[in-house]
Amino acid sequence: MQADRDPLAQLEKLKALHDAGAIDDTEFAKMKADLLSAAG
Repeated sequence: MQADRDPLAQLEKLKALHDAGAIDDTEFAKMKADLLSAAG
């Protein structure tokens, strides 16, 4: 699925998980950094 490879879509999913309390600030920051480094 194309959306799974879209860094913006993945970042939006991470943000939703963070907002819902499914992941904490530390997990969010690490996952975001990993996502951005893989995208760039």
